[in-house]
Amino acid sequence: YKRFGSWNNAIIKAGLTPNRNKYTDEDLIDMINRKAKELGKTPFREDLSSVASTIVKRFGSWNNAIIKAGLTPNR
Repeated sequence: YKRFGSWNNAIIKAGLTPNRNKYTDEDLIDMINRKAKELGKTPFREDLSSVASTIVKRFGSWNNAIIKAGLTPNR
């Protein structure tokens, strides 16, 4: 990929579409709500560690995502 400057540039040059957003906002909110239902409380970042960084990047902060999901942030 060094020839093209980045992996995404190489993918584009090959005529493909880079997979930038594996999950929609709705997918992420659904994951938060499913985890909340499973736990019986508002989840912490650690409870969704596999997607927590994606959630924070997408919504600006963990608490923003929690609020968007209709839940009360943990203290």
